[in-house]
Amino acid sequence: MDDNNKNFSNSNNINEREELKNKKIEELNEDKKEKFTGFCEEKSHMCELEYFCKTHNKLTCVACISKLTNEYNGHHNNCDFCNIKNIEEEKKDIIKQNLINLNNLSKKYDKSTYNLKNQSEIFNNMKEKIILTIKNVFNKLKEEVNNREKELLLELDQIFNSLNLTRDSFNNGNKLFDKIEKTIEFGKQIEKEWNSNKLNFFINETLIFENMIKEINNINNYINKNNLNKINIRFKPDVNSMNEIINTIKTFGKIYNDMGIKFRTYPYNSEFIISGESGNIITKIRGNRWIGTFSEESLDTSKEEHILNVEILKSSSNYFYFGISNEFDIPSSTWTPSQLKGWFYHFGAGGLYCGAPHYYHNYHSKHNSVSVNNYKDIKVVMDMKNKILKFIINNEERERYENIPLDKPLFPSVYLCNLNDSLKISYY
Repeated sequence: MDDNNKNFSNSNNINEREELKNKKIEELNEDKKEKFTGFCEEKSHMCELEYFCKTHNKLTCVACISKLTNEYNGHHNNCDFCNIKNIEEEKKDIIKQNLINLNNLSKKYDKSTYNLKNQSEIFNNMKEKIILTIKNVFNKLKEEVNNREKELLLELDQIFNSLNLTRDSFNNGNKLFDKIEKTIEFGKQIEKEWNSNKLNFFINETLIFENMIKEINNINNYINKNNLNKINIRFKPDVNSMNEIINTIKTFGKIYNDMGIKFRTYPYNSEFIISGESGNIITKIRGNRWIGTFSEESLDTSKEEHILNVEILKSSSNYFYFGISNEFDIPSSTWTPSQLKGWFYHFGAGGLYCGAPHYYHNYHSKHNSVSVNNYKDIKVVMDMKNKILKFIINNEERERYENIPLDKPLFPSVYLCNLNDSLKISYY
């Protein structure tokens, strides 16, 4: 390609870029309600905007800053203003800084958008799993209802089949009674003719007659024994039980969205109980020693920050520890606070207690401890990114641990001392 063609091509590219740039500027301007003309928009101010009001951070004209305070002048006459030339460099610097800030915001926005997309996928998967669980549970309930229906219908068939046999017995009984009447007449005739026929013939007829009497007696005994005349088969479900079942079905199953954190119980430790729909309420019910528990799940290492909210449901002296631990199991029943293998804040003594690598076994905070009545807002923040554990009380950071090791799982943990003390831990 010769130089002329190259110059022509470069010129076209420059023009295209300029056109694209002007188009973007036009689109940006179209977002504004009115286009900028460079002239003051105040009534009767036909002046160019050559001044800047620092007080209101606004462009002004000579009429705006006029000492004349008639109806249309003097809107900025008592303000700090200057010529626009005087703030040119300042505004250039501001634009540069704003471009840097905007670029940083753009990167954060891209990251936030990516995280939001991932979170959306997580939520969708979570929703699908819950839908599947609900369907499985209610299919099981429907299956049991259908099975119960089949059982009752089979039982009913068996009862009526048994009664059908009884009806056959009644029918046979009626036939026997008819035959007996005929046999009686025949017996009378035999009695008259006893000497005129063979003896074996008369004895045979007599045996038949005796068997008929025996069968009728058996039927009579069966009827008297079972009182079949009073049988009344019904299906009558108990109304109260049925209403209880219906009410149970109406309230069966709950979907939780309280971001609770579930704590664990231990076989040998009967001094506290775990309660609450999410298993996040810990209550000391007996004993005179420190007891504790850990959450069932460790903190998610992929999340940059975890916030644990501590709500005091009942406490006589704030004698409880709360923090995190990388010990999966609770210590033995002879445990004392000096054996803590985590990072805790003692809310009653206002001190830090922990094991390696900090060894604050009795480190008293520079802050005074707060009365139980003044604990309005307790947050424990685990900054996974910066490895910092912070204790924030009533919106004030009171203490912190730094360089928390992340090589082992971290479990939210709580220890209680006084009887009937109760805490609720929520997770965000």
